[in-house]
Amino acid sequence: LIFIYVYLPYVFMPLILGLYIKGLHNKSKVHLFLSSAALIFLSCDFPNYRHYLVTVNLMLLYSLFYILAYFKEEKHVLRHTLVSLVLVGLFNALLTLWISLPVYNILSNLTVTGLISNYNVGLDFGDYGWATLLNVIRLRGSASLECGTGAVYADTLVNNPLLIISSFYLPILVFSAVLFTGRQDKFIYFLLIVSILFLFAAKGTNQPLGSVYERVVVNIPLARTFRTSWLSILPVVMTYSILASVSINSIYRYLSNKKHKYGYYFLIFSTFIILVSSYPLVTGGYIQSVY
Repeated sequence: LIFIYVYLPYVFMPLILGLYIKGLHNKSKVHLFLSSAALIFLSCDFPNYRHYLVTVNLMLLYSLFYILAYFKEEKHVLRHTLVSLVLVGLFNALLTLWISLPVYNILSNLTVTGLISNYNVGLDFGDYGWATLLNVIRLRGSASLECGTGAVYADTLVNNPLLIISSFYLPILVFSAVLFTGRQDKFIYFLLIVSILFLFAAKGTNQPLGSVYERVVVNIPLARTFRTSWLSILPVVMTYSILASVSINSIYRYLSNKKHKYGYYFLIFSTFIILVSSYPLVTGGYIQSVY
């Protein structure tokens, strides 16, 4: 429980984004306030601001998507979106004064500021060679989890042919969602966009376009927290869970219309393949160590 703050983003990132989207569509200040309040829980990992920054970027990304997708359907969509962003920013600024003011006070000290400005943050891209596109698309690729340092399951997970093949089943389901949705279901396209963008972020300095990621991290100080790129996979996990459910539900309904038991067979098959490919989480091996 001492490290519970590490897992809070997995709970609160979908909640924050969902509340913000609800507030944006329903023009509800209550939902906007709640999304701002929930952002506080991502401050528990301070001074690590990675998940906070990722969540804010997701909110900005959806704001842009909302403007482009609904520009012709809703009046004053641009003004409404900008006002919503300002409200969320103000609410969050007020709710986090308890932590932001002390930090500002510390950083305003010339001695401390000088030490920070002269401090060289290491630029060790630890996931290079591991977080390849073929790995992150399967939600694999963490060097710390798969290189064998302390992980009892690492060798089997990385080298077993059955686990490698079965791990491609989930991304196939995810990107098949576009085949089962109509043009009116715009949110599915947003989820696909998020998946693609953050898959490229999670692969980091690995090809393709790895040099672009490296330049961003090296030249933008705040971006240096993302030098361990695989940790940017969290938004992909969130979108995968929804998109895979859309595909599974659509295929299940189609097969059930043909013959009811076919739908059940498909559900059993899908559950089995997904659980097999993530067996360390099922068996508890994920939290075991050789030490």
